[in-house]
Formats: sequence, C-alpha cells, structure tokens
Amino acid sequence: MTTLDKAGVCVSGLCAIHCVLTPVLLSIWPMFGKAWGGTATHWIIAALVVPLAVVAFAMGYRHHRRLWIPLIAAVGITLILVAILTPGIAHHHHVENESVTLHDHDASAPHTEITEQHDHHDSILSESAVTITGSLFLIVAHIANLRLAKCGCKAK
Repeated sequence: MTTLDKAGVCVSGLCAIHCVLTPVLLSIWPMFGKAWGGTATHWIIAALVVPLAVVAFAMGYRHHRRLWIPLIAAVGITLILVAILTPGIAHHHHVENESVTLHDHDASAPHTEITEQHDHHDSILSESAVTITGSLFLIVAHIANLRLAKCGCKAK
C-alpha cells in the first residue's frame, strides 16, 4: 500500500506540474504546448492517476476503514475527469471565430464585419485550475493513506 501511495503522490504531483506548465508552454512555444496540453496527453495522465488511486485507496480503506480518505480521493478523481470531459475546458486549444458587425447610422452605408480570434486562455486556466485542485485532493488522500499505514492504524 505505501508503494502505491508514494507512486500516487508522484504521479498526482506530475499531473499538477503538467497543468501549471501548460499555459506557460502554450504562450512561449505554441506547437509544443499544444502537444503537451492536448486531450490525448490528459487521457494518458488520467490513465495513470485514476487506476493507481482506485487501487491504493481501496487497499487503504480495507486496512484503516477511514471513509474520508477515499471520499477525498473520489473528489480528486472526479475533478480530473471533469477537466478532461467538459467541453470548453478540455478543448482549450480550439480557436473560435467571432464576427461583429458594425452598423453606420446611414442605412445605405455598407456594413463592416470584423472577425476576432479567441484562443481561450480562460479555458486553459480553468482546466488547469480544476485539474490542479483534483491533483491536490489526491495528494492529500495519498499522504493520509501513507500516514495511517506507517502508524499501523488498523480498522477497529
């Protein structure tokens, strides 16, 4: 159990670091940042974090019977999955075109259309904030599992 929790702390920590670096990399080096912050990358990280957490917390709960630990972990897992699955948050590198038509007071004057591109920096920050929060919940739960394993606390 302690090995799983140590691995869980590391993987969840790497997940949080990934989310902190993604907005920075996207602004400095867009092509690398898109690969680094792409949906496939998030699924790969989640494929490491989620099963590891489920196994570690199931084993930990059987040992210490403290329900609050797997509940905190469930919140963390949920937040990580919500960040991946929620449209607008997960698809942060999508560029949206927005048209604005400017009207002159003269009805016979031609209309001018201006197209602006939004690169969804807010979505990047939203996804990062949700995922970092989920990672922190998992880290706290893994540390609690570790402490209870080290103290030899068993279910009563």
